[in-house]
Amino acid sequence: MGPLRDRGYAVSEAEDGAAAWKLLNDAAPPQIVLLDWMMPRMTGLEVCRRLRDAPARGRRTSCW
Repeated sequence: MGPLRDRGYAVSEAEDGAAAWKLLNDAAPPQIVLLDWMMPRMTGLEVCRRLRDAPARGRRTSCW
């Protein structure tokens, strides 16, 4: 994630899908999410599905 930080982006990392889901439910979730499809505890695909099915929180997060 160094190249993103080098360009001034704020980067958060999660060790697995469950941690990513928790991060996405924070009071200030990221606007863009880059996920690995094969993560432990919850796949990236499941995180995207949950994000899509969750009620809008005033700010939209894009899942990639």
